[in-house]
Amino acid sequence: MEYQYHLAKWNERTDKRMRCPECKKVGYKEYVDAYGHPVDPKGHLCGKCDHENSCGYHLTPAEWFKANPEERKALVAEKVAERVQRKRIEIPLQKVGATMRSYDKNVFVKWLMSLPWDDDQRAALPEMLKLYCIGTSKDGGCIWWQIDGNHVCRTGKKMLYKTDGHRLKDDEGNSIGFNWIHAMERQRGLYPEKEYDLVQCLFGEHLISAIPDASIHVVESEKSALIMSIVDPLAMKKHVWVACGGKNLLRLILQAPTGKRAITIYPDKDAFDEWVKDIKQLGIKCTVSDAVKRTSIAEDGHKCDIADIALRRMYETPEQKLQKMKQLNPNLETLINNLQLELIK
Repeated sequence: MEYQYHLAKWNERTDKRMRCPECKKVGYKEYVDAYGHPVDPKGHLCGKCDHENSCGYHLTPAEWFKANPEERKALVAEKVAERVQRKRIEIPLQKVGATMRSYDKNVFVKWLMSLPWDDDQRAALPEMLKLYCIGTSKDGGCIWWQIDGNHVCRTGKKMLYKTDGHRLKDDEGNSIGFNWIHAMERQRGLYPEKEYDLVQCLFGEHLISAIPDASIHVVESEKSALIMSIVDPLAMKKHVWVACGGKNLLRLILQAPTGKRAITIYPDKDAFDEWVKDIKQLGIKCTVSDAVKRTSIAEDGHKCDIADIALRRMYETPEQKLQKMKQLNPNLETLINNLQLELIK
């Protein structure tokens, strides 16, 4: 039985500043499984040092298990036993519904409302907030609920945003105020870790069954899925936009009720090659769009996604849009001059 591991993010552990076992400097991340459990819970030796030039310590799960075969056998046996006994976390839909309000206090939603949408897009905003079950936390954060194809809520992500629509982060780039709803519930005594497991699903997965013949469009970020559902005139008609919620979570597509529908995946600019590789390894039948690589410009940044490009275009003047069209197709200038065409704003 194989498990996928990834380097823990700072917010996945109480100790956010671990020391490297080699150089002893702060800035070490260990490998954890999908549930946040360390590969090496005793020695914490399976991980990677952030100081690649001065230290370079990196012990992968494969290397650690090869050196500790008995630990691997014990771990697999333990996981199997735990999964047999554990229940899946299910958040009551009443709790989800109770958060779908107070949008005047939701910093992200207020920013979303302030964008220069056209009339049709602005009219669609309230409906999309409702369809995607966007929640508001007590501190003005946005809650991205994960509701599966059977309309069971698995969990939710609470994120804090700035007034410009970007995540609230500290000086070191770490998210401020991020939390999992199921983790917050555990602090209240619900869903004890020894009895319940988190089994994630795609953000927006519950909308797939709403339109049986719609094609499925997958992005990484929940924010991007929501924005594209407003930008795309075919959204909730012929297209359904969903998000996997992380670069290492493409496997969630395999668990979704996609059937034989057409699936198009839009990797972030910096994750294109990584996702192409993951798609091949996972055996996902889909089309990989290169729209981000093809249409992004320097100002979009090297980590931009399809929604970033859509937002940038919203602020472009007709003259700027025409100029970029000319850059993509030099023959356009000749056509305009020959036909004596004028730009109508």
